[in-house]
Parts: sequence; C-alpha cells; structure tokens
Amino acid sequence: MENLERNLSCEEIKLNLIQEICNKSCEAILRERDLKDNFFKFYEKRINYAKMSFLSKSSISKHPKNMYDIYKMLYDSDPQNPSALTKVFCIKANELNYKNGLIIHLAFFEGKFELIFEDELEKKYYTILDMSNLKEINDNDFRQCIANYEVNLGTYTDRILETISFGKYKNNTRIINIPFNGNFDFEPINANTYIEFYPAVSANYNLRFSLMIRLIDMDNSSQIPSDSNFQDIYYDDFCLKPPGC
Repeated sequence: MENLERNLSCEEIKLNLIQEICNKSCEAILRERDLKDNFFKFYEKRINYAKMSFLSKSSISKHPKNMYDIYKMLYDSDPQNPSALTKVFCIKANELNYKNGLIIHLAFFEGKFELIFEDELEKKYYTILDMSNLKEINDNDFRQCIANYEVNLGTYTDRILETISFGKYKNNTRIINIPFNGNFDFEPINANTYIEFYPAVSANYNLRFSLMIRLIDMDNSSQIPSDSNFQDIYYDDFCLKPPGC
C-alpha cells in the first residue's frame, strides 16, 4: 500500500483502502496491524467493492444508504456494543441560522455525544434541547465538553481513522462546516421543515467521520417521516476539520 500511495490520486488511495479492507478477513487485519483484541471488528459483513466506484463529491446525495453502511462497518461494527456516535439529531430548521451556513463542533456533553452549533457572529454556542428548541451553553461549558470529546470519542475516532488508513491519517473530524450553497438551497425550507443529522463517513475526506443531513417536513400527524431505507435526498459536501486545521 505504501508503494502505491506515491503515484496514486487521493481518490484512488481511498478506493484502494476500501478494497483492502473488504478483501481481507478481520483476523488478517488485526494480525497485520497488531491491534488489540476487540478494538476493531468488521465481522463477516462486507460491502461489495463493485459499488465503491461511486465515491465522489456526489456520493452522499446519490448513495446515502451505501455511505451509511460504510460508516457502520468502520465506526460501529459491534451490534452488541453500539458506538456512542450512532445518534441521529433532529431540530427545526428555523432554529438554526442555516442561511449563513452552520459551524458544528463534535462534543461530549453530560456523558453523551452531542452537536454544538456555533453562532460565529454573536459568539454563542447551542446544543439541541429538543426537536423544536436549542439550549444555549456558556463559554466555559463549551470548552469543557469539547475537551471531554477529545479524551473520549475523539481519541476513539482518531484510532479508527489511523487503522483504516494504515497510518496515513491520524486526526479525525472535530468541526464540521456546512455551507448554505449546495446544502440548504435546493429544497424549500418553511416553518414546518426539520433538519436531521445522521452519522456517516465522508467520501471526500478520506473516510473521516462526518454527518449527512436530510431536510424533511413534518407530516399532518405532527410526525417526522422516517426513512430507514435512505430514499430521501441527503447531503454531505461539508468542510471537515481535524485538530490543527
């Protein structure tokens, strides 16, 4: 793999990483990389490599279920011990200042994985209280839950990224910037529109942890329609920031 990386494009490197993962057994990967028992289990499920050729800027919107499956394989492979990252967030769209884009910090708040939305203009920070309300947190709490993420989930995702890239990438996502253009300008957003955030990997940033978003209107029964087969339109053309970037 190291010899190939000198001449291949970023896209080809990613495809080769996935191909190597899919073609080898869990035991072989663990043995070759000298990983600790129970750290990184793929089990027997595989993603058909023939489908991996779609990895590109439009991968999420065209193949959201496939990208979610890759996330599950890499970051949440043990059904008996689900990752704390397996969490779907939902908030009314108009609660967020999405017209200026979103700055989202990955956080560990009150013992749980949470998203913190930064209002860059007002220098304020918010978490999701419920589907219709945000909760402002002060600067000290913001810094604390960011620090808590570093020593909990941040270390966990860094280790996974380093493993699946065979040491090439060592720092996973900490901040996600979602610009307005390309994410919030294709579908009408009204008073009844909600944004859902799903865990995923980014096809554009070397399989780093990311989020997909879905814009969905509440139905006549005041419910958010589920989409277990990922047949709606999802987006991920975001800027991911690992530490130091």
